[in-house]
Formats: sequence, C-alpha cells, structure tokens
Amino acid sequence: MIYVNMHFPVVLRKQLPEIAKQMNVPEKELEDLLTNRSFYATKDEKAGVYAMPENNARLSAFLSDFKSPRFGSGAVIEYAKAKGVEVHPIKEIKLDYELFSRYPRQAFADIAYLAHCVEVRDSRAFRLDALNAPEVIIMNELRMLQEAVEVLENNDLYGKHLSSDGRVLKSLHDIGWSLIDGSERKAVEYNEEEDKLGYSPSQLAVLVKKAIGTDTQEKFAFKAGLARAYLGRLANGKSTSIPTETTLKKIAKATKEVTENELRLACGYTPLPSDEREVNTKRRATLSDADWAKDNVKSFLDFLGKMIPLIEPLSSLNILQATYQAAFDDGDKIYMEAVGERSEYHADGTAANVILPVRVRWFSYDRMLVQAMYFALVGHMSVDNEFYATGYLTSVKDLYTSVPTLRGKVDSAVDANLPDGIDIMEFPVFYSTTHVKAALDKVKQEIIDKCNNYLDNCVKVRIDGYGFFTDTLDEDTFKKFLKNHEAVMTNDAAPEEIKDFYENVVTNNGNVEEFLVEDSDYDTVASVIAYVANAEHKDTYRCNAVDGFNNSPDSTSTESCVLSSDIGSEMFKERFGTNREDVCADLKTYAAELGLPYGRVSCYMMVEDKDADGCGVRV
Repeated sequence: MIYVNMHFPVVLRKQLPEIAKQMNVPEKELEDLLTNRSFYATKDEKAGVYAMPENNARLSAFLSDFKSPRFGSGAVIEYAKAKGVEVHPIKEIKLDYELFSRYPRQAFADIAYLAHCVEVRDSRAFRLDALNAPEVIIMNELRMLQEAVEVLENNDLYGKHLSSDGRVLKSLHDIGWSLIDGSERKAVEYNEEEDKLGYSPSQLAVLVKKAIGTDTQEKFAFKAGLARAYLGRLANGKSTSIPTETTLKKIAKATKEVTENELRLACGYTPLPSDEREVNTKRRATLSDADWAKDNVKSFLDFLGKMIPLIEPLSSLNILQATYQAAFDDGDKIYMEAVGERSEYHADGTAANVILPVRVRWFSYDRMLVQAMYFALVGHMSVDNEFYATGYLTSVKDLYTSVPTLRGKVDSAVDANLPDGIDIMEFPVFYSTTHVKAALDKVKQEIIDKCNNYLDNCVKVRIDGYGFFTDTLDEDTFKKFLKNHEAVMTNDAAPEEIKDFYENVVTNNGNVEEFLVEDSDYDTVASVIAYVANAEHKDTYRCNAVDGFNNSPDSTSTESCVLSSDIGSEMFKERFGTNREDVCADLKTYAAELGLPYGRVSCYMMVEDKDADGCGVRV
C-alpha cells in the first residue's frame, strides 16, 4: 500500500466548479485563491478575500495588517466554511497495490514516486510552519505541495513531469483513478445486448447498508480501510462514479452479510469465477507450522525473483512490503524493515557496491506464530543518491560474510542448536519462528499468579466521610455542571482524558457512559466531579483532598460517591495544612448545584492488608 498522511489538506482544481456552485461565487475567485493571486484573512474584524500585492518582497510587511491569513487550499477551505459550505479536500493518499495489478510495473513505480514527492513536500511545509517561517516561504511551500498533488492526480493536465530519461511519468489519471472518489470511469450503462450488467447506485446502497449492519459508519469504515465520507456516499447512493474492485473487496472482507460478487454485480463488474487467493489461503491453513514457515520463505523468494532488479529507485521499504502483501496476502500480517545501514559491498561477478540488510516478518493470528527472515538487497547509488536494488542475498553464508550486523544473530541460532525452526543446513535461508501462544500463556499465568497473590492479601475496608452519592444524578444536570466548570476541564493543565471527555460529552453532546475512560482515574461520574473540585481549589487544598469512589463489586452498596474521607482529611491537614471545613463547604456547594443530598457517606473497597489501616475501617 502507498500511504501518505498529509498535514495540509489540498483542494484540487477539478473540485473548484462544484465548490463555487455551492458557494454561489465565481469559479475564478476560488482559482485566484488556489494560485495565490489572492488570500483569505481577517482585517478590522472582517474576514474576506484580499488581493495579493504585486511585490512579494514586501509580503510579510503587507500581511502584518491581517489576522490569520490563509493561502492556497487553506484559503479555499476557510472561505467555503465562512459561506457554510463543506469542502472535502485531499487529506491522505491511500493506494492499494491491487489498483495497479492490471497495469505495467512502470505505472506503479511512477505513481509511487509521485506520491513520495507529495510526502516530501508536505513534510517540508510542516517543518517550516513549525519553525514559524515567513509567510512568503510558507505560501510558496504550500503552492509546491498543491502542484505535487495535482501532478499525482493527472500529470498530463498539470505540467507533464518527466523522469530522468525524459519519459512522461504515469499518474493516477492514466490508470483511471482519482484521489477524490476513486474510479474516474463513468457509470456503466445497462446494455441488454452485452452482459445485462450495469452500475446501480441504489442497489449498491442497499448492499452497503446491509454490510454495515449494526456498526456505525465510522466503525465500519475503519474496519474496511475506507474514508468514512466516501462510505457514507456509497450507503446513501450518492456516488456517481463506480467504486473500484479493490473498494468492493475491502467492503466484502469487513462483513459476512454480503459477498464480493453481490457487490460486483451491483457495480457492473463481471462475477469472479474463482478466487485464487482464497484457494491459497485454504491450502496454507492445512499446513503444519513448520511447512507454513517454509511456504512463507518460498513465496518471498519467488517474489524477490520477480521484483529484483527494481526499475526505479527504492525510496522506501514500505513500497516493497506493500507490493508483497498485496500479492500474497492471506490474512497474516507482514512487516519489512531495515536491520542496519546501507554499507559498502564487494563481490566477484557483480557491479553492485552497496548492501542493505533487511528483515521480513510474518505474524499469524490463527497460529499465534511470528516468523522472521533475514536477507539483503544489493545494488548501487545513483548520482542523485538514490538506491537502485539490482540483486539480493538470502544464503546464510553470504549474509554472514557480507553483513557483520547479522553475524551475532546467526551465531546465536547455531549455538542454540536451531530449536525454533531455523533451518540453516537443510534450507539455506536464515529464518526463525517464535511460538507467541506459548510465550503468551507463560506471561498470562505469571499475571494470574500475581493477581491471585494480590487478592489473597487484600482486605475489605469501609471509607467514611462527608460528601454525596452520584448514582441518582441525571445526564442533563451533569452536562450543565461540566459546562459551568469548563475552565478547569479544558485548560492546558487538564489531563488529556478530561479534555477529551469534555469535548465528546459537552461540545459534541455525546452519551456520558460511552466516554468515561475505563481503568483510568476518570472512569466514573464521581471521579470527574472530584477532579473539578480539586482543580478549582488546588491553591487552597494543595492536594487532591476530594475523592471519587466506586464501590467494590462485593460491597453491600453499588453507589458511587464524592467525599472528603475522615482518615484522608487528617493526613492532608498534617502534611499540607488543608482545612477540612473548607473542603466540606465546597462539597456542599457542588452537591447543591447538582441537586444531590449532602451528608455523611461511606463506601467500600479492597486494599492490600498492609495498607488497610491507612485507608479506612476494616470490615
């Protein structure tokens, strides 16, 4: 998979007509923003579009009169937002290898290079922005980022960028793909003379909704690896372009409710006669663990034989990993990483002078096995300092001789008499397997033993104090309370869990129970209220004098409470000089605000025997 997560969203020129129509403004006005002939900013408390000065040399001085200037795509997005129009810019680039399966390898290499250019431009703009570079530099960097994305979308339309040998680079347009909504092909018309197959957005919408089932669109989009907005358009029958076969495969893989062929028929694709990958997956499922490991090695060696030498420079191992994953994916996770720096390489009969040691790993959830295989890419560096892989090494002898960083791994494998499937003699490739389940079971048992030991040494205590129970508190009153105390919930000193809780519950009006963070300091309503009390009075309490307790499961009460404990108050007074009367007065005020009765309360909890007397009364 080619994946680029962009810090700066980009609006493509081809999106401008529709955006201009929704905003009811001339298209040229948006084009001027996109090309930096104008910008969007606030001046004298009025936001609007302003013309760019002719002399960019004095741009910084000119912009000093404006607040929050936006350039290029950012200007279009802000302007549209002010008009109440939602824009869908390009925020990430995600391209599966299967997208290129019907095209020459050169197309994949070209598009991977153009995507890499986008990533470089975006990272450079992000670093300069973080350094507070002058506006003229930021504006120029965003312009070049814009151009890089446009070229990736359609190189013929925007500049015709060339390779080092003068060849026009292939772009997404050349393989019928668009960053905006996938396939650029027009909907297939119904043709009774041909296949009697056609694209039906409404029929596809029914199937997509069936696939989503009880999941939210956001959750299903994550499972399928699709953008939520795009999935929403498919589910609502609003996508006028045909989803790609890869998209349909993703949807089918994320659900058991619909089949891939059902989705294909709704989109005008011919049904799949058989799925070779499914056949291969079933075959591999019958293999023993040892044969599974050897099958992995064999498939990878076949892959290297077909891929090497690489036509284009290897900018990232992620490209090689994605290509292999797409070709041999059967549900196992595959990772590829360098295990050393590129270094000099010399061998008879080869012009290669650079070697890069690499490790590829397979992780099978079903078998609970991790396999690692070591190999090395050999090649040479170009005048532009780009690595061209022209060959590879897999034999233990060659790796031992040529890659010093791997010698310790080989030696330890030999010394251990190859207990974990490292077949150095029978199979001349250095690989190993680790039985995760056995290791996991061992760790699990250790944890269970520690937990049992802890519970065996725990006793139940009752904690007495002044405060109020929170179980009768209704959600609307609690949200109102949070809004009244917004300052301590959202300031820089607030924990991330608290800020996130406030945003989800108050700002986005979410359900309270859904956003309490389990197994944290803020897993109950009582603990959130206690945080508010301690945060608002930190200067007078000088400690967390208020606690939010949730009763232990085996206690006689299931109520949660906010309280100032008797034992804790004595300790806080001695150590910090905290006045309990002030704490209780504050709790009484909070109780009144929440409409809850204030008074003596008790809660129960389990603690280790050695800490029991310092926490409460043994019961």
